[in-house]
Amino acid sequence: DGDRYYVTTITPLRDAQGQVTMALCSSKEITRRKRAEEALRESEERYRSFVEQAREGIYQTTPDGRYLSANPALARMFGYASPEELVAQVTDLATQIYVRAEDREHLTAALIDPGHVEGFEAEVRRRDGTTFWISINAHAVRDAEGRLLRFEATHTDISERKRAEEERARLQAELFQAQKLEAIGTLAGGVAHDFNNILGGILGRLSLLRLDLGEESPHQGELQEMMALVERGADLARQLLGFARRGKYDARPLDLARVVEKTSAMFGRTRRDITIQLDLAPELPAVVMDHTQLEQVLLNLFLNAGQAMQDGGRLLLRAAPVRLSDAETVLHGLAVRPFVRLVVADTGVGMDAATRARIFEPFFTTKAPGQGTGLGLASAYGILKHHGGLIEVDSEPGAGTTFTLLLPACEQRPAGEPPPARAALEQGRGTVLIVDDEEQMVRLCERMLARMGYQVVTAAGGAGAI
Repeated sequence: DGDRYYVTTITPLRDAQGQVTMALCSSKEITRRKRAEEALRESEERYRSFVEQAREGIYQTTPDGRYLSANPALARMFGYASPEELVAQVTDLATQIYVRAEDREHLTAALIDPGHVEGFEAEVRRRDGTTFWISINAHAVRDAEGRLLRFEATHTDISERKRAEEERARLQAELFQAQKLEAIGTLAGGVAHDFNNILGGILGRLSLLRLDLGEESPHQGELQEMMALVERGADLARQLLGFARRGKYDARPLDLARVVEKTSAMFGRTRRDITIQLDLAPELPAVVMDHTQLEQVLLNLFLNAGQAMQDGGRLLLRAAPVRLSDAETVLHGLAVRPFVRLVVADTGVGMDAATRARIFEPFFTTKAPGQGTGLGLASAYGILKHHGGLIEVDSEPGAGTTFTLLLPACEQRPAGEPPPARAALEQGRGTVLIVDDEEQMVRLCERMLARMGYQVVTAAGGAGAI
């Protein structure tokens, strides 16, 4: 019925003349053996198909790192046309592929004792020298006497996962940095606001004292020095308020190219040993910024670049319009709008990672004591944040520093130069109502305005003013 297999032996029997007179036949059923052979062939074919079609690299190596076998996925992974081409390498290729030699050493040590590894991650090289990340599962094969025969392993390409992990870590670091700066800004803004009020009171009373003493007083010089010191303190307070985004700004459309050219030319006159290269796109859109604050940001960046290039160098200023993707907009917490990207790159000494992480913190400075307050870049950070922009830094020791600014743009025509501040009035007429919750400031303003000839009415709050 076709369901049985036999092996048959036929032996001819001959007479005295050599003629065959009969045949002796014996048959033995081998159905079970044939079924086992067929099952083995099918198993081997399934295994071969599994190995050859697998997306993971599957291979065997000698203990010293030479390939014994490999599947097509492993060959493709490392840039070879076929498994045969990969195995044909006479060198210990399986050892040489590791970017870090210690990874191979750790892997080999683990395969010897305890004899297996799971999820071992390493960076390896392709045939063309490019690198990628793999996850390795492997075990050692030994004979009955315990002698090491070979290693059997699988490789899984985890480059995409590693890139995603690195991007996640970068985003987490940026979020942490933003949260830290926000917290510092809240603290700095509160301190600076109160500090500014105190300094304002001191400065106003010094002014009144100068008026009371008259120009001929021998104390005028000392009073002037005291006022200069208070002004320095007020400058620090203003920079802190800028970092905290609590400063007062007059944002309007500005011609960025004109501001950059003017400010860089002013800086260039003080540092003839620095070559300033301008690469400003034609017909740049206007940026919506406070003119004075934008100049302050640029000067802070130029001065930092100059201090990083003590022996001279090159300062590149590049500007061009840019539109961010939705992902970039969400990532940086910016509004959906057009921007102008301004790059300020120097060829100075650069910064290490620890310095880059703190560069925008108030009072953090790498300068010697007495040579800087550490508020320049902090205020630049706050000013740009307040205007809906962004500042980022990229730097390596010995490779210079690049600051990238995103400035909010608009289609309006740029505003002209801000008008000069009017001179303070010496005398006036009329009645002035002063409303402020700071009693010291109310009393000061009342005395100043009264001295100038005004009738003054004061109130400590809105209800009292009404």
